[in-house]
Amino acid sequence: MRYLKCIVLLLYFHYCAFSQVTFQKPIVFKLYGCWPTGVLELPNGYLIASWGRSEYNGTDAFRSGIIFHKTDLYGNLIWEKIYNQPGKAYSIGLYGSLAAIEDGYLLCGTELDTITNEQDFYFAKFDTFANLLWMKKYPRGGTQNCLHGSLTNDSGYIMIGETFTSTSLSKYYVLKADSNGNKEWDQIYGGSQGDIGLQISPLSNNEYLASGVSSSFGPGGGAWILRVDSAGNEIWSNNYGTTGADAFGNAFPSATGFLIWGGGYSSL
Repeated sequence: MRYLKCIVLLLYFHYCAFSQVTFQKPIVFKLYGCWPTGVLELPNGYLIASWGRSEYNGTDAFRSGIIFHKTDLYGNLIWEKIYNQPGKAYSIGLYGSLAAIEDGYLLCGTELDTITNEQDFYFAKFDTFANLLWMKKYPRGGTQNCLHGSLTNDSGYIMIGETFTSTSLSKYYVLKADSNGNKEWDQIYGGSQGDIGLQISPLSNNEYLASGVSSSFGPGGGAWILRVDSAGNEIWSNNYGTTGADAFGNAFPSATGFLIWGGGYSSL
């Protein structure tokens, strides 16, 4: 009996220690495929946000739009929603940008006007069935590419990416909006070389942790992290990396400090 109890306990701890695959379900976008970069676990399933070619002329799929897929708890598709506009192309923020609020969802990304080639941040609110309620855009000249966004402690939203012109290299670009999408402030950060903001996280004291990849700081380029106050003023910054071609720059707060992740390259 003691031997049997040991076997049962061993199997139990083995089951607890190693994660189990619940399901594997492909979700096929009906036109030309999509690139999912946001997923939310909901009480009754999952919501997946993607961007992909969403217009079809009978022969080719073209111009990217915003695509939502809602599944049940087992990954079975319940509905699909597409948002696009004539003459516009959309991408969405990277992992973590899709956020759930009481009456819907928030999402940020980049809108490209395919006629004028203007490219700017957008911030959008969707209802619980992924119907667009409003979308705010923030033109400022040059080119802006939004890569990540986060809910803030004051029920607003903050976004990060890059900004550049035909005569200047990219710099971090951070924009703070209120809960209705009205811009409260924006700031540009960077050095003499190219810098791209990849992730931004709110801190408990209404400050923010911004991170990305930088060629301006460090021995060979790498992660550059800034802490900024509630108005976007820099408190401190630091860089991390080696003399190799580092490509890590995502950072988020942890219980004891900050965690930085990504990849790197060394000739050794």
